[in-house]
Amino acid sequence: MKILHVVPGLEDPTNGIAVAAKLIAANQTKSGNDVEVVDTSSFSSSSSFDEIWVHSMWLPMTLRACWKVLRLSGPRLVRMPHGCMDPVKVRYHFYKKLPLLPIEWWLFRKSSRIVSTEDDEDRWIAGWDTGTEIERTDLFGNVEFRPRPGLGDRKFLFVGRLHPLKGVDVLIAAIRSLKESGELPEGFQLTVIGKDEKGMRTALESEVARNGLPVRFLGEVEESVKRREMAAADRLILPTLSENFGLVVKESLELGVPVITTDGAKYWEGKSGVTYLKGYVAASFDERVRMVGEKVKGREKREEKVGGEKRVKR
Repeated sequence: MKILHVVPGLEDPTNGIAVAAKLIAANQTKSGNDVEVVDTSSFSSSSSFDEIWVHSMWLPMTLRACWKVLRLSGPRLVRMPHGCMDPVKVRYHFYKKLPLLPIEWWLFRKSSRIVSTEDDEDRWIAGWDTGTEIERTDLFGNVEFRPRPGLGDRKFLFVGRLHPLKGVDVLIAAIRSLKESGELPEGFQLTVIGKDEKGMRTALESEVARNGLPVRFLGEVEESVKRREMAAADRLILPTLSENFGLVVKESLELGVPVITTDGAKYWEGKSGVTYLKGYVAASFDERVRMVGEKVKGREKREEKVGGEKRVKR
């Protein structure tokens, strides 16, 4: 079978949609299919494929790609929303998305099938009542977590888009609060990797510089750099409001690096190696800052008796 994947932000290694699409394509190739992956910006209609998968929703380029496929005779249109129907994501810029609702609903009805990643996404899709088959991908699977040797507790890493939904602003606010109260652990360092979203990096870097916070921004990096930073970290922290799956969590756990995340990444509740902040999504901004701060300063470190006194091991 000839399959084409059309993906926004294909070359961004911190874009979970692109990472997932490449994994799916690689898996399909191993199964004997002829598979290509292109960015939405370079997609031109072609009837030579049996299936064309269009990844993500709401973006003008993905809508155009779907329309191009439907105008062809031959290829089947397969949609993969990647969690874009999550109510939290839908509420973000809802009034910009509202005019697109009937278009997306119509495109779903015209699709041969829709591919989801987890239970909640199945329910969101089914709630649209499109009558289109929903297929679950089992590509991501479980991770057998084994902590890497020499793991510390000071080097934190954030990987993701610099966007309010990902919570990097909450993380910076938590670090600032801990520093102001004198509770920031000595030697703490946060590294931030990810694509800037509409000037958010500039605002965050200004806050970091103004308050003298131990944070460095690497911006968009190559996959090899992302993997190197991830393998060297003591913790990956993803204070997210919405994930369809959270591939960056899986990548970190596979490298033996534990993860702090939230109930915005529901798949990872109860998984080995994951500290899970329940109630985070429903909390206020200030409460989120407090919850993240508790994990940054290491409240959960085990106590040791030294000379008859209890000390918190850090």
